[in-house]
Amino acid sequence: MQRKAIGIVRVSKVNGRAGDSFASPTEQRERIEAACERDGLQLIDVKQELDVSGGTALENRAGLRSAIEAIESGSAQVLLAAYFDRLCRSLKVQAELVERVEQAGGEVLAVDVGQVTNGSAGQWLSGTMLGAVSEYQRRTTRERTGEALRNAVARGVPPMPSIPPGYRRGADGVLIVEPSEASIVVEAFRMRERGKSIEAIRTYMRENGIKRSQHAVYALLSSRVVLGEVHHGKLVNANARPPIVDRALWRRVQAVKG
Repeated sequence: MQRKAIGIVRVSKVNGRAGDSFASPTEQRERIEAACERDGLQLIDVKQELDVSGGTALENRAGLRSAIEAIESGSAQVLLAAYFDRLCRSLKVQAELVERVEQAGGEVLAVDVGQVTNGSAGQWLSGTMLGAVSEYQRRTTRERTGEALRNAVARGVPPMPSIPPGYRRGADGVLIVEPSEASIVVEAFRMRERGKSIEAIRTYMRENGIKRSQHAVYALLSSRVVLGEVHHGKLVNANARPPIVDRALWRRVQAVKG
């Protein structure tokens, strides 16, 4: 009887290659399909997890959790990933994953390393060592990323792809005031202080060469970037650059309702 398999495709960050080593969802799926054809497995489903860290707890991984539950219910017999580190990058998650699948009589496979199992002492040791290396890579990547973010915020570099009008990025990434746009931004704040609608402010900005959606105008009017600040989570640099908007004006605008 042909065994049924469920594939797992996981990508840590869809719009960037920071974090886990990047392997596209398409590439992962193709490797899973090829492995099933080679090994005579019937691929009945592929669970796709996008923007999901390999260190995420199993309870928060809907795709992997449902694949395990399918094996526990007898709907499938094999859980398959293109790469070992696409399954997980956490020894805790790995241990729970393998234990639950094997207790249900199923099998965990990774195309690049083969079976992941606790079957014998040697197999457990091999899998645990692979898992430890994978978790170590995740942890060191997080540490390096965290240090890079701290350094960026300390230098006054906003760690975000888009910046509000009124500034442009300098060669070192630090924002520089763009005077012609800055005056328009200040007037937008003054208009809001006087009770003008978001749509009226949006029209004014558009007529002066700054096209933004309603949502973007809302975001601009509440942004602390225009105060010369950089925020990223708990990281704060309150004097990153010259402000565009006076703090008193900014606070009055935050008090405007509707």
